[in-house]
Amino acid sequence: MLLVVESVTAQDPQYSQFYAAPLYLNPAFAGATGQNRIGINYRNQWPAIDANFNTVSAFYDTYIEDKNSGVGVLLTRDREGIFGLQSMSLALQYSYDLRIVEGLSFRPGVQIGIYNRSINFNRLVFGDQIDPATGSLINGASAENLNTGESRFFPDLSFGGLLYSKRAWLGFAGHHLTQPNQSLIGEESRLPRKLSAHAGFKFYFEPGAMGEGFYSRPRERSIAPALQYRHQGEFDQMDVGFILRSNL
Repeated sequence: MLLVVESVTAQDPQYSQFYAAPLYLNPAFAGATGQNRIGINYRNQWPAIDANFNTVSAFYDTYIEDKNSGVGVLLTRDREGIFGLQSMSLALQYSYDLRIVEGLSFRPGVQIGIYNRSINFNRLVFGDQIDPATGSLINGASAENLNTGESRFFPDLSFGGLLYSKRAWLGFAGHHLTQPNQSLIGEESRLPRKLSAHAGFKFYFEPGAMGEGFYSRPRERSIAPALQYRHQGEFDQMDVGFILRSNL
């Protein structure tokens, strides 16, 4: 087994309920509600073991009506495994609402971000730190030189588009278009582009009623199936889900 050499690839952090992380999914969703919006998404995969994945993102967006524009900000932190490989990003988003015909619009969006990647090399153990007779750890640092490149900043550029009506939406997004170098040890390791397509359709049920008398108003009841297809490097994935809505 020690003679077997395999290459390992990975992809951007992902949320199974992708439709609940709109700004992370596509910058064209910035301002899409026409109101102020704030949200937090959290994922903790395999929490019982050291090799877990912990991801959190927070976002805020708003719509500027007289400019037909949406703006948003997205903060994401992803931490992987026992060695604390961490990626943090801060991104600003802008979208513009173009009305094609009555009831059908297209929103192009752009995202400009800054990334920071870091790792705690001090948690690695090398052969010269192990006593060959007893197998115990020897006090003192290793002769391995991994002190350089422990933290790296790099810019990132992404685009997206969203075609939507009251009932349906179809979007596409391209992240990491410049494929920035993310290596922490002074080599070249390009961040692969992430390409995604996503769509959804909303089916309305008979509305309920909210309030009584003068304050009574319709209550939305709907279900919206949604799907996403993603491609990054040698990784492909299809996600399918749905949103069930009943306003209180």
